[in-house]
Amino acid sequence: MTLPARVIIVDDEPPARERLARMLAEVGGLTIVGEAGDGAGALELLKTERPAIAFVDINMPGITGLDMLRAAPAEMRPAVVLVTAHLDFAVEALDLDVADYVVKPYTLERLRQACRRAQLLGRAPSTAMSWVAARDAGDLVTLLPEDIQAVLAEGNYVRLLTQNAGYMVRSTLKQMQERLANHGFVAIGRSAIASVRWIERLSRDRHGDGILTLRSGETLRVSRAFRRGVEAAIQGQ
Repeated sequence: MTLPARVIIVDDEPPARERLARMLAEVGGLTIVGEAGDGAGALELLKTERPAIAFVDINMPGITGLDMLRAAPAEMRPAVVLVTAHLDFAVEALDLDVADYVVKPYTLERLRQACRRAQLLGRAPSTAMSWVAARDAGDLVTLLPEDIQAVLAEGNYVRLLTQNAGYMVRSTLKQMQERLANHGFVAIGRSAIASVRWIERLSRDRHGDGILTLRSGETLRVSRAFRRGVEAAIQGQ
């Protein structure tokens, strides 16, 4: 029998804490073991309660949510879901390897998704640390590595291809490769990587270059120098 995950809520606004607690009760499988209204109180809860998941607001008086996470000893760090009204801290959140970044006002389904990601992180930290923040018409979208089919370099940005959409992210391809390390991506050229799990077929054109077909139907060119590496990655999956 799986015990409920121990959870703390950190937010300086009591109504926000109450609303989040009500919604987490609807999610189920969680036990709220403490609440804090500031970063100092949150650090004390991490020490005394050792929660599995912490839902943390960013903008708080004194010690902010991000400062609190930086101050928390590694052995006390739970899976963290940042809950904020602001989009501007996503890059810093990536550096702190938080499980998810939820923007207020959020829906119950979005909260369920965040809980699933946090629980995955708790079970398998070596493979669940990465997520990528992208903007879509002003909204923040968080993508897990398994959501991403390919990453294409385009100037100072990269384009992330998913099953149904493409997202532009200000990043270098090298930075994205590091972010997605150990998640089954292979270089298909100097300016692109692809997820092996999403590859449907690898064929050749008359010049000897590879044509990669993804499960979504998208096709990408594989440089001749990278073709053998791609073939090896496919055969080894």
